[in-house]
Amino acid sequence: NDTLGYDDHDDDSDSDADRPSAYDQETLASLPEDVRREVLDQEKRARQERHRQKQTTKVSGKGSVGAYSVNIPAGYDPDTFAALPLDVQQELLDHAARMKRSSGVTYAAEGYDHDAILDAVVATARPASGHFTSCTYTGEYNSNGKRHGDGELNWANGDRYVGKFKDGFIEGRGTINFHDGTEYTGQWRKNRFHGDGTRRFKNGNVYTGNYVDGKRQGQGRCYFANGDMYVGDWKDDTIHGFGRYYYNNGHSFEGMFRNGKRNGRGKYQLTDGRVEIYRYVNDSRVGDGVRWSANRTKAWRMVDGKVKGRVSMEEATGIANKCGPVVETT
Repeated sequence: NDTLGYDDHDDDSDSDADRPSAYDQETLASLPEDVRREVLDQEKRARQERHRQKQTTKVSGKGSVGAYSVNIPAGYDPDTFAALPLDVQQELLDHAARMKRSSGVTYAAEGYDHDAILDAVVATARPASGHFTSCTYTGEYNSNGKRHGDGELNWANGDRYVGKFKDGFIEGRGTINFHDGTEYTGQWRKNRFHGDGTRRFKNGNVYTGNYVDGKRQGQGRCYFANGDMYVGDWKDDTIHGFGRYYYNNGHSFEGMFRNGKRNGRGKYQLTDGRVEIYRYVNDSRVGDGVRWSANRTKAWRMVDGKVKGRVSMEEATGIANKCGPVVETT
């Protein structure tokens, strides 16, 4: 047999560049040394190229719209990425890895509020266990080969995002459903909740309002699972500023909050219409306060939550003013 014994198969399961040659060994031995070396080098390069193409193979679909295994950096179209020189590909992969390490964010449905979805920036999502969880993208790309327009991300753990993308990022309006049954629907910017949105939490709470860089901030309304409701200011994902809190027993509080606790002047209204004005420090009433009757014709001085005697309307107003301004700078 005078033909070369080259096995033209597509088995890329062995990624070791130095595996035995597929050529007939006797044929190779008969070749001059320089020709044999060139043949082996060519075979090695072809094997490496097939392995590289397999790593960036599309799951399904053709052209600029389709489903792809997300194992390339920053939302690049696999076809565009595969056409880049190997050193450029490696540089992009290294950069994505550095960005992932510097972000310090790990991905886990349990114990993480999902308010920062940075994992969609890079090739994979990393759960708390340290193992990588791949995801698949289906959707549109722009002329630069980045995710852009309408699209969908599906993580192997069951999480799913459907909505807008811009230059490789989740940006615009979209919905993410987490595998633990929770979800967020609303505005995004660079893979973070940003703008108006609604978040349903695992404990049954539902927040509707403004987000900034993945955190509840600005005006928002939260319906708590126990029947309470808060409407007002938020900062860094916490009730902070002026707001109204409605308790499930029919009572309500209106006043200042700092870091989730009542701080400053507050008005507490009971179900029968009586109203109390107090100054609060870390949720506790301090100093003198005042209580008005439901029809606001009678008033009592209050000390540490206890009635200390009747006072005139003028005295009641003076006590209330000493509790501080209705709205304070936070």
